[in-house]
Amino acid sequence: MTFFRISCVFFSLFYFTPFVVAQQQTGSTDPDSVFFQSLRLQQAGQYDEARTLLRGLLSRFPLYYDARIVYGRLLAWDSQYNAALSQIDSVLSFQPMNAEARLTKAQILAWSKRYRTAADILRVLAEEDPTTPLYRTELAKVYLWGGSPQRALEQYEQAYLQDPASPEVMRGLARAHRELRSFEMSRYWYGKLLERVPGDAEAQSEIIGLSYRSAVEIQVQGSYEAFSAAGSKPHSVAQAEVFASPAGDWKPFVHFSRVSKYSETDYRLGLGSYVTLDYAVGLLAQGIVSPKARVAPSLDLLAELTWGIADGIELVGGYRFVRFDSVRVQVLQPGFTWYLRGDTRITVKEYVGLASVGTTSNSTVATIHYAPDPLTVIRLGGFTGTEAFRATTLSELSAIKTSGGFAGLKSRISGAVAIEILYQYTARNVTSDSHLGLLTLSFLL
Repeated sequence: MTFFRISCVFFSLFYFTPFVVAQQQTGSTDPDSVFFQSLRLQQAGQYDEARTLLRGLLSRFPLYYDARIVYGRLLAWDSQYNAALSQIDSVLSFQPMNAEARLTKAQILAWSKRYRTAADILRVLAEEDPTTPLYRTELAKVYLWGGSPQRALEQYEQAYLQDPASPEVMRGLARAHRELRSFEMSRYWYGKLLERVPGDAEAQSEIIGLSYRSAVEIQVQGSYEAFSAAGSKPHSVAQAEVFASPAGDWKPFVHFSRVSKYSETDYRLGLGSYVTLDYAVGLLAQGIVSPKARVAPSLDLLAELTWGIADGIELVGGYRFVRFDSVRVQVLQPGFTWYLRGDTRITVKEYVGLASVGTTSNSTVATIHYAPDPLTVIRLGGFTGTEAFRATTLSELSAIKTSGGFAGLKSRISGAVAIEILYQYTARNVTSDSHLGLLTLSFLL
């Protein structure tokens, strides 16, 4: 008997406590009040609190299907896709024709990259209710994410006929045309989107990029570094890179530079390319050699991957291999970019180096990018550790400890010319502190 009573107590605590918490947070025992409070929390971005409220509500009212659908969506936003699908399937087991539940299941499947199954559900919904543009819009989005831009375009066009004022449809049309390399049409739809949503960050950025597309870009850069200590000779680097754009998803380039440091001069030659692997994934790969290396590395290889993992968050992962005669250095370059809003982002990168002689090094660089207008970018940042982030000599890469800051301004001064200027101050533990000036000119042909 005692065991039975204890079991009842534990059951009551487990079953009623979540709803009691929800009641305390909303001040109401009415399930609808709790549900609408969870929606307000969701709109305010308080997703954890909204999930807690809904979990308590569903423990008391398990057949409240609207709440269960919203709860499943919130779980998916937290990347708990299987748990989210379990919630939606429990609704569909009782209401197999529930359109909201079927739509939410398709969205969760798409977010978890199960595009084919998601498309199957959305096609049926669109056939059942051909007058609702939402289903065609979601189906077009799934096609675009799944790598079928032509199919996406067809669905977006049909959705536009039903809802010509929808910013989401305009954005989709612009993205689909861009993927199909119909750049003028893409720019047109981004222009329509900007008229509908003034200040839209994506539309502003893409219009600039599409307006100044070119077959060839030439970038010329020169830097001069003066040291505080008397008798220290300045360092200079001059380089030129020529970029081509034969396709929208890759941008190859050739590199030439002249490095003058420590009373020695080296010439460097290289090839590389920027490649778009997926809608949110990009790759930079380059290889540079110095035929008669004295201070610069004889071989310098770099691969860097960027991956947009969530709205406003982009991960960066890089690997650099550098060879100086018999010394080899491997550098890992993890980091991230956080887009605070359309015109501001923060990038933090770490450089961890391991030399074949057994020495290790690391440096950290943090940069704030601010765009006061679509044609101008201001950079402010700081660094500490070795000079791995811009090193062209072994001592910079692994021995000299530094700290400092930099400020730069980049602007397009005409349709075919952009300019960037940068100042950097560097304090070192050995040798002398320095002041560096950098000028970059970009020409579109």
